[in-house]
Amino acid sequence: MRIKKALFGAKLKPYSTQISHRDIFGMALAVQDFRECYYNDLLPAGELMAPPTLPIAITWPILSQIERYLNTDIDPEILLRKIHLREHLKNTSPIHPDEKLEITGEISELSAHPKGTVLGITLKAINTRGELKFTEITSALLRDVQLEGESKVLNSSAPSSSPKSFRTPIWSKKISLSTDASYLYDIGSGIHFPIHTSAQFAQKVGLPGPLLQGSALLGFAARDLMTSYLKKPGPVQEIQCTFKNMVFLPAHLTLHVLGDEDGIEFNILNEGGKPVLEEGWMKI
Repeated sequence: MRIKKALFGAKLKPYSTQISHRDIFGMALAVQDFRECYYNDLLPAGELMAPPTLPIAITWPILSQIERYLNTDIDPEILLRKIHLREHLKNTSPIHPDEKLEITGEISELSAHPKGTVLGITLKAINTRGELKFTEITSALLRDVQLEGESKVLNSSAPSSSPKSFRTPIWSKKISLSTDASYLYDIGSGIHFPIHTSAQFAQKVGLPGPLLQGSALLGFAARDLMTSYLKKPGPVQEIQCTFKNMVFLPAHLTLHVLGDEDGIEFNILNEGGKPVLEEGWMKI
C-alpha cells in the first residue's frame, strides 16, 4: 500500500466551533484534574480556562474524519492504519468559555519510517478577533504504508533536540490507572475511537484488550507536572512528546522529570521500565 507524495502541502477545509464550559470541565474530568480553574464559573473573568491539552479534543472532529476535510483523495484503507506517534501543542493564550474558533490546517509532513510512513498535520486556531489561540502539530504512523518519492517536512512534531531519557530522574511520581480510565477519557474529552473502549474491537485487530489513549497520557503528565512538581496552575505555553509502547489497563506507571533548566523534560515508564511516553517537554 502506497501514499502519494502529492498529498504533501494539501490544505484542509476550515472548521468552526465554539468552546463551552462543558468542553473545558469535560477535558479536566477526562484526566481527573479537579482544580477550580476548570470548573468554577463564578471566578473572575479570564480565570476560568481550559486544560492545556484541550486543543487535541477541539481538533478531533477534523482528524477523526480527515478525508472529509482534504481537498484531495486519499485511500480510506490507509487511514485505518494510523497510530498516534507524536504530539506538539503551542498554546499562544488560554482558551476560555464561549470563544469561537476557526481551525485551518495542512499536511505538513510525509516522511519515511522503518514501519511505514509518518503523516504530519499542522493545525491553527484563530478566534473572532483574529488572535492565534493555539498551534497543533500532530503526526501519525501509517503502518505498512510506503511513501512514493522522497520525504517532505514543513513542520515536524519531532523534538528539536536529542532525547535525554537516559539521565537519572530528578523527580518521580506514580500514576496508577484503573480499568475505567480510557472510558472516562473517552466521555470527558469527546475523543471516541473503539480501540480504547471496546474489547471486541481490540481483539479483532489482534490486541488483548482496549488500550489507553496516548493523548490521555499526555494529559495526565501535564496535570501532575503542574500540580505536584511545579505546584502552579499554569497556563502551559507549550508541551510535546513521542508515544511509545501501548498501555493496557489497569496500569501502574511512573512519571519522571529529567531536567528543568529550559522547560521541563519528562517521560513516563511502565512497570517493566519501558517508555510509554518519551521525549516529553513542557514550558509554562
